Order: sequence, then structure tokens, then C-alpha cells
Amino acid sequence: MTWSKLRQLWAGRATHCAFSAAEEIVLMRALFERVETGRWPSLRPERLNAAAGRFAEPFQKVFDFATFQDLPQPPSFTELRPGHLPRPSY
Repeated sequence: MTWSKLRQLWAGRATHCAFSAAEEIVLMRALFERVETGRWPSLRPERLNAAAGRFAEPFQKVFDFATFQDLPQPPSFTELRPGHLPRPSY
């Protein structure tokens, strides 16, 4: 595998797999563009959030584990900036 082809994106929400349908659609469109053109489109969080924000409210819902309901949430793509590991890893 060539690592230059790998792209990882993050949503700034707690819990596992807390994505809205709008966010998933935007990501799939980016992937389709990569497949069709051989190039990645801009994956900047601001651009992805703007694209996901254009969808209607039903597409903005994310499952909330505290209330066990699907609740509207604004798009939350973000850059991951991990800190240093607390100890060396060998």
C-alpha cells in the first residue's frame, strides 16, 4: 500500500462512529471524486463542514447515547492534532 494515497478524517465528537448522514455523504463524494479523477479534492475541515451543512436537518442527525435519540448536530470535521505519547513506545 502506498501511504500517499491514504486519507484520514476526523469528526470532533465524543463516542464511536458519531457521524451524520450529511458527513458520510460528503466523504463518499470526496472518495468518488478521487476514484474518478485520480486526485483528492480539498479535504480541509472548513470546506467539508460547509458542504455537509448544506443538507437538510434530517441528514444532520447523530445518535445521542445519553438520550438514545437521533439529535441534530452541526457538522464537526476537524484536524486531529495528537499530543506526544506519555511514554516511549518500542
